[in-house]
Amino acid sequence: MHIETFGADVRIEASGPVATLVLDRPARRNAIDRPTANALADAFARFETNRACGSPSPSSPR
Repeated sequence: MHIETFGADVRIEASGPVATLVLDRPARRNAIDRPTANALADAFARFETNRACGSPSPSSPR
């Protein structure tokens, strides 16, 4: 399993072709503040640019 972190509370856990975006802020009930929103945006951008994180190939239907 490959784990990539984005800030203190956001991470991508990837295993083979499956990747999971994890928001882990139990003390704040997963509330999204500005730093967390920025970390989520960075993590979603990683999905768009990294085929290993589940981004569809250009030839696959959307």
